Amino acid sequence: MAREKDTRLFIRLDLDYADHPKIIGLSDAAFRAHVTMMLYSRKYMTDGVLSGPVANRLGSQWDTDVLAELQSNDANAPSLLRREDGSYELHGFADMQETRAEIDARTARNRANGAKGGRPKKPKETQSVTGSGGDSGAQTKAETETETDREVAKATSTRTARGSRIDPQWMPSREDIAAIAEQCPGLDTQTEHRSFVDYWISVAGAKGVKLDWSATWRNWMRRKFEERGGMAVRQGGPKPTAGDRARAIADEFRKEGL
Repeated sequence: MAREKDTRLFIRLDLDYADHPKIIGLSDAAFRAHVTMMLYSRKYMTDGVLSGPVANRLGSQWDTDVLAELQSNDANAPSLLRREDGSYELHGFADMQETRAEIDARTARNRANGAKGGRPKKPKETQSVTGSGGDSGAQTKAETETETDREVAKATSTRTARGSRIDPQWMPSREDIAAIAEQCPGLDTQTEHRSFVDYWISVAGAKGVKLDWSATWRNWMRRKFEERGGMAVRQGGPKPTAGDRARAIADEFRKEGL
């Protein structure tokens, strides 16, 4: 049985919210008031701005003066700011929550995708309900975070199937390192790895997109080995075994944090 989509709206709170120096010292009433204000602003898409009457109504649910407490819990960036026009602003709201402009832009993109057949049509019951109110009511509400996550996952899957550009922190696997140590004895793999990453970061356009960076890395190393005549770089001493070379290269990568 298909799972029904959760149509509720959500706010984002990082896991350190309750332990933040500005929050941990608040009274229980001020803590609840701050969360309630964020919920209100997200629900009605006010971008963290609350009118004076609304802020006073939300704050008057408790005996303590929570508005004053939220305006004084930090010397430089208190949780609540009083504006010149008498309204209030939740500090940093737009850094964590979607703004009205972002919601409108995402909704417009989703509608455009739907017009192109990129999204399944809604059941008739849903269309009749949302369509009756024009652009008000359910249509003006932001879509849920769950739906956004699905879109991000779909886009990531598409990018993966088409290849990707190299991550500056990309590293070969232990198996790749061992294979090159066996096939290209004496090659300075650590130096070549840096050159490999720098080169592909600088390549513009589709040429810099690869489906398999591991295979690209191995081919690079083999080519560099051949360009140097296939000769070992190290001079003197007993010839190391394949196992010795693999362990040495792996140690070099670990020392450099690669």
